[in-house]
Amino acid sequence: MTKRERLAIHEAAHAVITTVFGGEVDFVTIVSDGDTAGRSVLKHQRLPDSVVEEIENTAGGLWMWAQTHEDEFAQWAVSEVIIGNAGQEAERLLLGETDPGQLAVEAEHPNVCINLREVTAPYDSDNLQMLDLLEALLDTDTGWVEARYGRNEAGDMHAELVCPRLDKRCEDLVREWEPAIRRVAAALLERDTLQGDEVREIVGPMQQETP
Repeated sequence: MTKRERLAIHEAAHAVITTVFGGEVDFVTIVSDGDTAGRSVLKHQRLPDSVVEEIENTAGGLWMWAQTHEDEFAQWAVSEVIIGNAGQEAERLLLGETDPGQLAVEAEHPNVCINLREVTAPYDSDNLQMLDLLEALLDTDTGWVEARYGRNEAGDMHAELVCPRLDKRCEDLVREWEPAIRRVAAALLERDTLQGDEVREIVGPMQQETP
């Protein structure tokens, strides 16, 4: 398995899962831009303007809004994390390997379902890491994320965010949409870059998924 083939699977998974969640893919490429090996430019992270305005007018911002809109926030935040984690999960499930850089992250945070290199934004004026989204989900009562407390080797108390439901949902989606992921990856290997409408055409007719 070449690095280029692995990258194609990784980026294809981001694009396909975004598509099946009803998000918009601008383009996906395996051509390096100097900072990243490849990238998927996605528009799934934008909440409706009316919701953005409501959040911005809520004292306490996103976190306070999430407390009173738990179901709406959970569906959006969970889809964000699943989309961001889909590339890594596709490498693991479909190729049996993962980017060595990501393995280092997993070794440091073995029970946290995040990909620290993937950045999502809850709305255009803000920018959050997935860990922030998971911490916000932890504060809701939706059951997607829980904290486990213990002591580290030095005896200090620590907490880890664990999200088995997120892990399982991401795995199930990658398995379900494996044929589409492989088709998009093959097209990327042939053309290097795909526009969003090309991704949708390759994925084909589908029923939109929810987290």
